Amino acid sequence: PAPTALTGSSAAFPHTPHAPSAFPHTPSVESIRSAIEMLEGHLVPDAITYNTLVEICAKSALHGSADIRDGLEVVALMQSQGVEPDIFTFGSLMSLCAVLARDGLASLEDGYRILSMMEENNIHPDVRVFNSLITVCARAASTGETSLRDGEDVISMMHQRGLRPDSYSYNGMLDLCVRDKTLKGGRLKAARELVERMEEGGARRDAATSNLLMQCARADGDEAEAWVMFEGLGRGGRDKHSYAIMLSMAGSVDDALGLI
Repeated sequence: PAPTALTGSSAAFPHTPHAPSAFPHTPSVESIRSAIEMLEGHLVPDAITYNTLVEICAKSALHGSADIRDGLEVVALMQSQGVEPDIFTFGSLMSLCAVLARDGLASLEDGYRILSMMEENNIHPDVRVFNSLITVCARAASTGETSLRDGEDVISMMHQRGLRPDSYSYNGMLDLCVRDKTLKGGRLKAARELVERMEEGGARRDAATSNLLMQCARADGDEAEAWVMFEGLGRGGRDKHSYAIMLSMAGSVDDALGLI
């Protein structure tokens, strides 16, 4: 069963009236308890042991063989053994939430519940945790459950805690722009404003930043602007994702061959 901390108060965080999680429990990571039992008499499990198990849950979720209950079970188990979870425990738990959000199996509300668990354990979220929460926002936007405003709430929380958003934070926000259905034809405008803030804050734009800007242009229906940005990158500034974006807009085989 999930630890009671999951249903703790989230009053310290913005209300998120999004759809509740629909976690179907999968049995594939039930070997966790067996793994712990195998250690008995050989090694006393510590925080690193349990953190590794939560990380395994996150990686297993990439293949659809773990859900949030598996990660929560590890946290409940470590607490029952007198081992205190730490920032790495919850960082991996939030990563698990982000992976599950890809398939609609975790919501932004679940992310805020994890933040509440951290608060209850007197652990302060770091940039990595918030970046994973932004990823949850972005992926939930694909189904219309979140919008850019939700991502801005997370950025505000980072600033309030004295944390500086980095390139991953802003690239996550740009991904949110791509997916946000409420922006309609304003994705690229919102994305460019984010990039300005990104650079003003000292975060460096990278190839992913440029690719996400092109995706925003494409999502706005402005393929001409996407081509201008692609050409502006030059061969040295493009990666395989840049070409994949442009290939998806190629109108003919000849156009596609001209990119290769």
